[in-house]
Amino acid sequence: MQSDFIVFEMGLPLLPRKDDWEECTTINPSWSYTPAPAKPLNQLLPYLIRAWGMGGNVLLNVGPNAEGVIPADQAERLREIGAWMKVNGESIYGTKAGPFTYLPWGTATCKGNTVYLQILDWPADGRLKVPLLNEVKQARLLGGGANDVLKTSREKDRIIVQLPSKAPDAVANVVALDIVGEPKTDYVSVVRNKPVQASADQKTATLAVDEREGTIWRNPATTGWLEMDAGRPVTVATLRLSPCVRTIKNCALEYKDGNEWKPILTGEKFSGNPVVKDFPPVTAQVFRLNIIECDNPAMISNVELYPPL
Repeated sequence: MQSDFIVFEMGLPLLPRKDDWEECTTINPSWSYTPAPAKPLNQLLPYLIRAWGMGGNVLLNVGPNAEGVIPADQAERLREIGAWMKVNGESIYGTKAGPFTYLPWGTATCKGNTVYLQILDWPADGRLKVPLLNEVKQARLLGGGANDVLKTSREKDRIIVQLPSKAPDAVANVVALDIVGEPKTDYVSVVRNKPVQASADQKTATLAVDEREGTIWRNPATTGWLEMDAGRPVTVATLRLSPCVRTIKNCALEYKDGNEWKPILTGEKFSGNPVVKDFPPVTAQVFRLNIIECDNPAMISNVELYPPL
């Protein structure tokens, strides 16, 4: 069946999408009226920003009461989002998904030769590490004047943007990077499209490390493993996993040291939406996702391992 666009309801894709898609979500826990309070801004706004960073349109539902009046807290939330957009809308309107599949401190959008960095986690040392290979013409903090042009430098394959010591906005801030050429990055999962072995259903195992959203390794048992070979020793510090609905009650991430498997993460529980787990950097070539306990056969959509930024 052919469609014009894809809809995600109350959940985000793991990877940026090039097709037309829309995120449908609510300003409080219901699609209709409920006395339940509106979601706090520091929960709602980052969610919307991540949807835009994945290239999506956003439909935000409100729940009027029986008289057709939007409750005061919901109206206040809309005003707060509008105020943020007044300052940072340049980074949303008319943009597409940024060049990154994942950023530990936020997300990004693009428009022409400008990359907009939506910072959700302001770095304590003021050094924003951006994995772009392009030359930077200028960095500017949206919402300011000429004095808000920021200093940049390069450390190997990372651009360092020197930020103010304090974040201007308590929830989300945006830096616009004007660059030379189309944005390019090498910050991708080290196991993307790499050789993979599975405890069962080898035929679909490669789908867990490919570049597509929604392709699935369908493990036929309640236990099992995926073994991924990066091709060379690499240093990793972040696991991104999409368990694809099924809850995994006990899971471990391991690396191979000679003939021995050593733990990176143990006793982890994963379910539903994409999960991000950081850990102290580990250098190895072969990694294993070990499913130890699951009520039903586990289905894994994506396994990603990222180096430290």
